[in-house]
Order: sequence, then structure tokens, then C-alpha cells
Amino acid sequence: MKKTLLIILLILAGISATAQKDGFHIPDSLLVALEKNPQQDMARVEALTRIIIYYTKNRQIIQAEPYIDEIIQISEIIDDEYVNALADLYEGNLLFSQDKYQDALMYLKKSLKQVPYLPQNDKTLELEAKVLNSLGALFCNMRLYYEGYEYLLKALETCKKINDQYLISVIETNMATPLNQIGRCDEAIALCEKNLTKGVGLTPNRFILYLILSQSYKNKASYDTALIYNDSAFMHAVNRYDESKNLTEQAALYIKKGDNEAAIKTYKYILDNYRNEMFKDAEIIALCDYGYLIGLDSMSDLAISYIDSAIVKAKEFGIPKLEKECYASKVELFYKHHEYQEFAESTAKYISLRNSIDSANDLRRLENAWISQEFKKTEEQLRLEKELSDMKNERAKMRLYFIISGLISIIVILALAFNRRNILMKNKDIQLKKQELEKEVLNREIETRNRELTAKALVQVQRQELLTEMADKLNAIVDDKHKIAQNLKEVINDIEKYKNSTTPEDFDYYFTQTNPDFYKHLLADFPNLTPYEQRLCAFLRLNLSTKDIASIINISPESAKVARARLRKSLNLVGKEEDLTAFLSKY
Repeated sequence: MKKTLLIILLILAGISATAQKDGFHIPDSLLVALEKNPQQDMARVEALTRIIIYYTKNRQIIQAEPYIDEIIQISEIIDDEYVNALADLYEGNLLFSQDKYQDALMYLKKSLKQVPYLPQNDKTLELEAKVLNSLGALFCNMRLYYEGYEYLLKALETCKKINDQYLISVIETNMATPLNQIGRCDEAIALCEKNLTKGVGLTPNRFILYLILSQSYKNKASYDTALIYNDSAFMHAVNRYDESKNLTEQAALYIKKGDNEAAIKTYKYILDNYRNEMFKDAEIIALCDYGYLIGLDSMSDLAISYIDSAIVKAKEFGIPKLEKECYASKVELFYKHHEYQEFAESTAKYISLRNSIDSANDLRRLENAWISQEFKKTEEQLRLEKELSDMKNERAKMRLYFIISGLISIIVILALAFNRRNILMKNKDIQLKKQELEKEVLNREIETRNRELTAKALVQVQRQELLTEMADKLNAIVDDKHKIAQNLKEVINDIEKYKNSTTPEDFDYYFTQTNPDFYKHLLADFPNLTPYEQRLCAFLRLNLSTKDIASIINISPESAKVARARLRKSLNLVGKEEDLTAFLSKY
């Protein structure tokens, strides 16, 4: 069954090779957007960035080099801090993909240093997360797995602030590699399976996820499961480099399982079809392992030639670790077939190379320790710079707060002063109106009192004239005794005449002179009042007593009281406590 599956995979590999013979292409829409923005400004930077991101998503970062170079040129022209940091990130990633780790580290550190000075927004957070992600992946490639994992954790924490699900998936996928290397394979498996369940647009290259799962189960010695995920990885390879790497991993799994025949077929297919399109390490491993496997059954020059080719490639690519493993394979083969002279020569070269590698490793460990220490210093410096930047921002905010508070206080004070002025003006107006009203009321009261005094004075004058006339007639009687009877009779007649006359016309005349609108207002409210009741109202308006009224209209006081009671009924005051005189004073 497994051999049948191998044949199917090899056929699929041939189909994939045919499909990719024209090379990798980016969508026309991205190129059109670039053509629409020919000026070296932010718009062109954004168009270039979209192209670089597309290359990065498809793991073709080296092909994006011309676009990265242009962003670097633009950063030198427009002198924008964000563009500078972005250019350093892309330059670092490009050097990383070319295995120039020290140079890549320098550019990535430079980019990270600029982040605290950028405006704090989602764009800056995304940039920071990408830089931290690249640093984490770089440290993992330098075999500093713990340091790499720490930076990937920071990248994930930063990315969650902007909730970029695709970037989160990329970071989590990268985290699976150091987890595998530090023995936390189950966590690596969980991360990969989690990201495989996401939608296509939110999942990074599935080839990497399946390949990491295969490696995780290989580390757990679950080779059958590892082979299943290896097959899935091959189905999602995006280029022939991925295919060659995947098939190399597959052949290594067959060796772990003890199926050397399947491993030999796989290596032969790789060397026949991918010889010029392989990852450096994949080509070396394929040459060495293929030579070793075919040399196990019978020693031959062909087997040694493959291993020697692998050694030459390892020297050419500068990978002493794989060169040492190639010599180890030769040593084992020579010993197995009892060729002791070759065994001794190969062993000497192996030991020499091992010692050299150990020395280099010691130096590398020291160098890595120094890099780690330097990076921690840089990180601490960045933290302090960020705190300083935050303090400056906080001070600026406080200054702005005090300025705004001062302005608000001034506005409030002015508003209160203006409001107080309005209140004082209103109070003054109210006071003036009150004084005017009091003056008007006082004037009306004075006028009313004057009218009452005038009316009483008129009545008094009328009485005085009558008494004077009667006194004159009585004096005439005293002077002329012969006319006593006649004069007395005239006096009596005058008294009777005065007694029986109410002189309403005279009274009304004098009353209307002092109260011109009294009758008009009274009849407007009570149109059914009789002339007698009207005149009675006038007497009461003048504040005359019941006795005075009875005397003036020549009735008894009891009759005057009855007249007052009837008047209250006509004025609808029956059952009310309001004084009749006070009521009529309103008119």
C-alpha cells in the first residue's frame, strides 16, 4: 500500500513540475495598482508593500527583491519614519532568506528600534508584530530556540491587539518549530491543527503546517502518522523547492521505519527530477543517503561517488555539519565492508572535521550568547526608550489637559460673570418694575383717596349751602317779626324739600367727575343693576357708612342694611366673606 502511494506521489510530482514550469507570477491587479502610482510617495509604497506581502505569503521573498530595493530608495527620499522602519524590515527578511543571519539581525533590530517613535496605531502595531515574528524565526534558524520562542510570543501578544487573524496564524505556525525543538511536540501539533481548521484566507501555507506536523510525529516516533502528514504536505507544495524538501523528509521517514527500498526509490526520483531545483540541505541529504543506502548491500564506486558529491556540495554551500554526516556515512560503509584503509582515512577526516565543527560550535555558542545578551540589552534599551516616549506623551497629554482645563475654567468664569450680569440686570429690571408698580398702586390709592375726599367735600358743601340759606332765612325772621309766620313756613317748606329730595342728578354729576369709569366697569360685569343699586354702589365706593347712606337717601339705617344685603345678592357675593366696600373699590 505504501509503495503504491509512493508511485502516486511521484506521478503528482511530475504533474506539479509541469504546472510550475512557467514560474511564479503575481496577479495583474497588483501590477496595475503599481502602475497607477508612479510617483515615489506613500501611495507607491503601499502598492509595493502589497506586492511584497503577496510574494511573502507564497514564500517567494527572494523574487520580491526589486520591489524591496525600490521601497528602500523611496525611504531615502521621503524620509518618513514608518517607511524607514518598513524598509529595514523587508531588507532584514530578504537577508534572512539568503541565510545572511547577522546582517538580517542588524536590520531587524534597527527596524524594531524605530517602532516606539512611530504614532501608536494599528499600522504601527502590525509592523511591530511582523518585526518580532521575523526576529523569532531568525533566532530559531540560528538554533536559539528559547529566545526565538520568546520573541514569537511577544509578536503574538502584539498581533492580538489588532486582531489580524492571518498574521496570528503565521506567528503560531512559526511557534510550532521551536516547540518541536524544545520537546513540546504536543503543543506544536495543537497549534498546527488549530490553524488547519481556519478558512483558506486565514491560513498560512498549508505545506508548512503539514510538514511541521510530520516532523512533530517523527520526533514522537509515530512514523506512520508522520508519513500521512508528509503526503498531505506534498499535496500543498507551492513550488518544486517545497516538493524536493518534502520528498527528502519522506525518504528519511522510510529510513526511520526501516523501509530502505522505498527510501532508495524516493531518493532516486528526487535526484533524477529535482537535482537543479532543490534546497541546499535537501540535495546534500539526498545524495549522501542515496549513496549510503545503495552501498549497504554491496560496496560500489557508485555509492561512494554519490557520498563524495554530497561532501563537495556541503563544502560548496558552507554546511560543515552535513559534510561531517557525509563522512560518517562513508566511515560506516567502509567499516561494514571491511575496507579498513579507506575506513581509517575517512575516520581521520571525520574526526578532524568534527573537532573543527566543535570548535566552531563553541565559538558559535559564545557568539550566540553574545548576540542574545546584546539583544537583551537592546530590548531593555527599547523598553526604556518606550517608557521615556510614553512619559513624554503623558506630559504632553497633561499639558494639553491643563491648557484645556484652563480654557474651560476661563469660559466657565466668563459664563458665570455674564450670567451674573444678566441676573443683576434682570433683578434691576424687576426692581424697577416693582417700584413702578408700587408707585402706580400708590398713585391709584392716592387718587382714590382724593376722589373720596372730593365727593365727601361736595356733599359737605351742599349741606353747608343749605344750612347757610336756612340760617339767612331765620335771621330775616328775627329782623322782621311781622313776617315770622310766612318765613317759618318757607323754612319748613325748604327743609321738607331737602328732606324729600335725593338729588340723584347732582350726586351722579359730582361722583362721575371723580370716578369717571366706575359705572361703565360695574355695568360691564353686572348689567342688571338698577339705578338705585348703582347709586348705592357709588356710596359704598366712597366708603360711606350705613348710617350716612341712610341719611343721604332718607331711609332708616335698618332699610339701608337690607339694601346692602340685596346688593350683595345682585353682585353674587352671597355666602362669600369678601367685604362689599372692598369689592367695589376694585372698580
